[in-house]
Amino acid sequence: MIIDTGGLGAVHRLLRARDKAFKAGDRTGLRTARASLSRGIKKAKQDYSKKITNHFKDSRDTRSLWQGIQTITDYKPASQTCDDNISLLNDLNSFFARLVPDFLEFGT
Repeated sequence: MIIDTGGLGAVHRLLRARDKAFKAGDRTGLRTARASLSRGIKKAKQDYSKKITNHFKDSRDTRSLWQGIQTITDYKPASQTCDDNISLLNDLNSFFARLVPDFLEFGT
């Protein structure tokens, strides 16, 4: 009997063991592999549930609260990419270069 409590990796191992027993045609091995897989999935769900509820234990820890909310809602922040638009860079340089002489006069 295979019982592993290593999270998602354990479920994958149990799934491969079940598939291997099925392909081999081993009825008793398949029965035990299915039972172990069911237990492994149940254990993984319990562990995940505990992990999520631990985010909400301390209401003073706002970072942990937001991490829990983001995990539940599957929120992924948009990736921040820089455009290859050189004209925008030149416009920004022109704008700030215009302000530099005024800044230098103000500082003296």
